Amino acid sequence: CVSLIGGLLEHRTAGKQLKPALMAGVLFICALQLTDVSSWLSLSYRQGVGYASREWKDSALIRQIADLSSQTLIGSNAPDVVYTLLGRPSEMIPRKVLPETNLPNKNYFPEIAELRKKIKDRNGVVAYFNRVHWRWYLPSEHEIQKDMGLRPMAREKDGSLYHVDSAAAALETRPVVSTQR
Repeated sequence: CVSLIGGLLEHRTAGKQLKPALMAGVLFICALQLTDVSSWLSLSYRQGVGYASREWKDSALIRQIADLSSQTLIGSNAPDVVYTLLGRPSEMIPRKVLPETNLPNKNYFPEIAELRKKIKDRNGVVAYFNRVHWRWYLPSEHEIQKDMGLRPMAREKDGSLYHVDSAAAALETRPVVSTQR
């Protein structure tokens, strides 16, 4: 379309006749978009966009994490959220499915055991955000709680904070079970 317009404008007679019409058309399209753009900009300014949105900034789970010692190890299904909002590094919980192949992660249970040990040894926590739906390849909150032997320490509207349950010692010696079908 752009090359067609450019070609028409190169012809002196057609260009002189089409130039005002094309300019009017472009201005008309811009005017139509202006109301949508201005309302989106206004809403974005008031409420923020993405992790800067009011919904994330007012997160009760983020406040719980902010109250933890800076030395506390955090495992999460949303380490990017924790880092963006609090500047604190955290570890991603293991993937149950490999997103690049859609196949089950055969290292899932060893990775779970490794993260569980790290969190237990460093008195860490697991923060599970229930608003993070786009990471379909991660285990559900129930699965991660069961697979890691976690005990809830805080439940909020937007997720939960967990400790490793010391009574669930049997999980540390759990046999590796293949998730391959």
